[in-house]
Amino acid sequence: MSSAVDTHNLMTLAGDTLAKLGEIWDEMGLNSEERRVQLSQLQQDVAYVYNDRLKMEVEHRDTLRARIAAVTDRVNRYALALGRPLLSEKAIDESTLKAKFEKITFLSADIEKAYEDRAGQTEEHHKQIHALWETLGVQGERDVSGQFTNPPEDLSEHHLIRCKDLIHQLTQEVEQKSAEVSQLVIQIRDIWEALSMDANTADEVDRQIESGEVSLSAASITSLKSKRDALTLLHQEREEEVRGYAVKIVELWNLLGVSPEDRTIFFQRNTGLGQEVVVGCRGELARLENLKQESMKGLVLKVRAQVENLWDELHLSEQEREAYRKKNYTPEYTEEALEQFESYHKYLEERAEIVRPILKHIYKREEILKEKIDFEATSSDPARLLSKKRDPGRLLREEKMRRMINKELPKIESTLRTTLSKWNSENDVPFLYNGVDYLEELGPEERPAKKVMTQAMMNESLSTPKKAPVTPSVKPGSISRGNLNRTLNATPTKSPKAATVGPSSGRVVRKNVPQQPMSLGYSSAAKLNSTLPAQPHRTPEGKALFDMSMPSPISSSPAGTASKKRPFGTSTVNASPSKEIQDRVAKSLKNLGCASPGGTENTPLASRLASPAKRTPTSRVTGRQ
Repeated sequence: MSSAVDTHNLMTLAGDTLAKLGEIWDEMGLNSEERRVQLSQLQQDVAYVYNDRLKMEVEHRDTLRARIAAVTDRVNRYALALGRPLLSEKAIDESTLKAKFEKITFLSADIEKAYEDRAGQTEEHHKQIHALWETLGVQGERDVSGQFTNPPEDLSEHHLIRCKDLIHQLTQEVEQKSAEVSQLVIQIRDIWEALSMDANTADEVDRQIESGEVSLSAASITSLKSKRDALTLLHQEREEEVRGYAVKIVELWNLLGVSPEDRTIFFQRNTGLGQEVVVGCRGELARLENLKQESMKGLVLKVRAQVENLWDELHLSEQEREAYRKKNYTPEYTEEALEQFESYHKYLEERAEIVRPILKHIYKREEILKEKIDFEATSSDPARLLSKKRDPGRLLREEKMRRMINKELPKIESTLRTTLSKWNSENDVPFLYNGVDYLEELGPEERPAKKVMTQAMMNESLSTPKKAPVTPSVKPGSISRGNLNRTLNATPTKSPKAATVGPSSGRVVRKNVPQQPMSLGYSSAAKLNSTLPAQPHRTPEGKALFDMSMPSPISSSPAGTASKKRPFGTSTVNASPSKEIQDRVAKSLKNLGCASPGGTENTPLASRLASPAKRTPTSRVTGRQ
C-alpha cells in the first residue's frame, strides 16, 4: 500500500511538473519544436536519474547477496572445521535478501563462538606438541603433513583428541628419556669419582653434564652412552689392574709377615681407582719384591715348614714325604724353589680342606683306642683296689669309661666305614692314613649274630656245674659282669643286706639288716673277688692268673638239687664252694703275693670262704653293674 502511494505521488509530481512547464513555455512563447526539445532533454534527465538510482539499488542488492554468501561460506567453513554438518539452503530459505541476511547472521554468531573456543584449545595443544618436540630434539621431523601448525585448520573433536593423545605420548617419552639421561649422567659422574677424574672442558658432552643442560635428543643420548661405555671399560681395566696388584701385594704381605698396622696405613693412603692409586700399588709391589729377594732363604724355609705341618695333619706316609724331599729339597733358595713350595702348599691345603671331616672321625677313633688301651692296662691290674688309700668312685668311673668306649667306638667306626667306602669309590684310590688303607685297618663290621654267639659262649663258660650241692647261705661278695672285654668287678657295699630266696620264683630277696663288723678274712676275699678280670689276665710269660671258665661257686637252686645253667649276671647263694674253686682262689692269692690276714692266720682263705658260719656280715647279691 505504501509503495503504491509513493508511485502515485511520483506520477502526480511528474504531471504537476509538466503542467507548470507548459504554462511557462506558453508564457515564453515556445513553439512545439522547442517544447519537444525541452521535453526530450527533461526525459533524458529523468532517465539518467532513474538509471542512476536503479544502478545504485542493484549494487546494494548485489552487496547484500555477497554478504549472505560470505556469511554462509564462513558458517560452512566453521562447521566443516568443527566437524558439524554444513548449512543448507533450506535452513535460510527466506523471501527477501534482507531476511536471509538477518537469519544467516544470527546462525553464524553461535558457530563463530564455538569455532573461536575450539581454535584456542587446538592452538594451545599445538604449542605444547611443538615444545615437546623441541625438548626431544625432533622439531619439524614428525609434523610432515602440517597437521599441527597454527592457525589450525582442523578443529574437529577427533583432531582435538588426537592432540591430547600425542601430548600424553610425548610427555611419557620426555619422562622416559629424562630418566635415561639422568641415569647416564649419574653413572658417568660415579665413574669420574671412582677414577678420580674431572670433566674435560674441551668435550661437548662433558660441558653439558657439568652445566646440567643435557639434551634429550637421540644424538645426545647416544653420545652419553658412548661416554659411559668408554668410562666403564676404563674402570674395568683400572679395577683389574689394581686388583692384580692387590692380590700380589697381599700374597707378599702374608709371605713376608707385614703387620696389620702397616697394611692399614697403605689402605688409607690408596683408596679408589685413581691413577695415583695405581702408582702407589706399583711402588708397594716393587718394595715388597725387593724385600722378598732379600729374605728369600727365610721365606723358603717358612713355606717348607708349613708344608711339613700339613704333612703331619694329613698323616702322609714317610715314603711320600721322603720322595718329595729328595726331589725338591735343595740347598738353593731361589724364586723357583719358593714358587714350587707355595704351589705344593696350596695343593696340600686344598686336600686338607676336603679330608678334614674324615680326619676328624679318625682322630676321635684313635683317641678312643688310646683311652681304651690305657683303661685296659689300669683296670686289669688287681692291685689298684688293694691300695691303702681308698677310692670309692674308682669302679664307677671305670664303668662310665667302659660304657663310653663300647658306645662311641662302634658308632665312629660305622661312620668311617661308610665315609671311606664312598671316598674310595669316588676317587678310585684308597684313603691312606700314615701310608695304610684305613678302611682295611678298620676291618669288617661285627655282625649282630656274632655278638649273640659271643654272649652265649660267655654264659656257657660262666654257668654253674650241674652237680654242685646248693644250700642257702650268705654270698661273700657281689660279682658283676660286662662284655668280653670288660672287667668282672665286685662292688663294695657300705651297708650289708640279708639275702634270701623267694618262695616261688627263686629270686633273691634283699633285706636291710643292721651293719656288723666285717672280719679281716672276709675283707680279703671280697677284695679278691672284686679284682677278678672279665677275661683271663695273662702275665708277661703268658700264664693266666684266673680262668673265668671255672664253675660258678654261687647257686640259687634249693638244697640237695642239681643246679642248672643260668644267664650271666644272675646269682645264687652257695654255702660251700667246691675244692676246685678253693684251690683256684688260693693259687691266685699266691700269685698276687697276698698272705692270710691276721685274726685267722693259720686258716687258709679258701677254708674261710668255705666256712660261712664264721662270717658275721651278710652280703648283697648283685646282677649287672
